[in-house]
Amino acid sequence: MQETNVEAAYDLLHTGGASSEAICAAIVQLGKPLNEEQIHRVSSVVAQYLHHENFLVRNRSIWFLGCWGKLPGYLNAVIDAAKSDDELDNRAFAARCAGQILKKVKAKAAIESLFEMVNDPAEVPDVRLAAYSALLYAYKGDKARAEASDFEPMGDKQLGDFDLSWLASLPKWAEGLPDRAA
Repeated sequence: MQETNVEAAYDLLHTGGASSEAICAAIVQLGKPLNEEQIHRVSSVVAQYLHHENFLVRNRSIWFLGCWGKLPGYLNAVIDAAKSDDELDNRAFAARCAGQILKKVKAKAAIESLFEMVNDPAEVPDVRLAAYSALLYAYKGDKARAEASDFEPMGDKQLGDFDLSWLASLPKWAEGLPDRAA
């Protein structure tokens, strides 16, 4: 029964033309329960929805690739969503999801993009805070969980709580990292 539902969800995404609600449900169906083999098999189909017209479909795609699947091959796409999605909440969410990928895989270009977001005074605070949280994960891995969550939407930290000396040290730290996630 479960496999039939998974195949139906995959077919729905692959053929397209479904309602936004059906697309969101299909993406979640393909992500839960966590099955790494399945996540990798369907990731390219889900990635097609990162540019969907509906913000919630884009959000579910970001979630699937970044937070749920933590797929290094989609790190750049998740970073692009953090920089360019039309929806503020999706941009902040994508930055946080990039941090989930960066816990295990370091990529200089992604870290540099997050660093730019954190330091951009024209960027909205939610995105800057989410990017800071992602940088904490990139630098400290899973050990950053409590500290990083303080900079997420339900956390109690603000822009003034950034550790500026640590931030200033990041470009030098990132110099020796590979440009892209493997």
